[in-house]
Parts: sequence; C-alpha cells; structure tokens
Amino acid sequence: MARETSAVAYETKKASGMVESVAARVLRLVRERGPLTSRQIWEMEFEQEGKHLTDAVRPRIFELAHQGLLREAGKETSRSTGIEGLLWEAVPEAEVKPLVAKESWKAKALRLQAENEDLRSQLREHEEKVFKDI
Repeated sequence: MARETSAVAYETKKASGMVESVAARVLRLVRERGPLTSRQIWEMEFEQEGKHLTDAVRPRIFELAHQGLLREAGKETSRSTGIEGLLWEAVPEAEVKPLVAKESWKAKALRLQAENEDLRSQLREHEEKVFKDI
C-alpha cells in the first residue's frame, strides 16, 4: 500500500509541476549557464543526488538534441578527468522547430491494412468491368 500511495503522490506532484523531470532540469541548466558538457551538467545538478552520469544525464541530452532543443557547441577538456567532451548549448526558442509525431508501428499497420483493403476493392471493381465486357 505504501508504494501505491507514494506513486500516486509522485504523479500528483509531477502533474502540478512540483517535480521537474531530468530532461527539463538539463535544459533549464544549459539555458541558464550557457554551453556545458554532460559532466558539468551532472556535477552541477545531479551528482549530489547520487544519479549516474550515464544513466541520468547523457540520455536526456541526446533526447533533447534529437528534439532540436540542444545542439553541439564545440568541445572542452575536463579539468578533473582530462577527457575531451562535447559542449551542449540550448537552441534559441525562435529556432526550435515543432516536432512531427512519428507514426507508431501499430498505427502504421492499421493504415497499411486499410490502404490494402482499398486497393483490393479497386482491383475487384476493375476486374468486374474488364470481365463484364468479355
């Protein structure tokens, strides 16, 4: 019962805007602080929470980039690791293109099935005309 009530409480807070998603936090931080590497984002926002860089931050960065909200802005070598990392910057809102929803495989299957039925119907009508004249 405790798990169910916790889940309901979380969803209620999330719906009311009290809980910010990891992706929203990443985007907010990059908009506020300018170009950052994934490690910098993690160190500033998520390290203290015990979230992992590869589990929490990097996937959200790639999702945001795929959505056209973040883009590569160069490279920077980390002072702590000596490893070169990509810098990410927020795409200005005026340049953000609206997302076109992808068709799910189920919707595509239903659409193709309907198209197939239409084509079969057209073929039957055509065959009836051709054989009627013979």
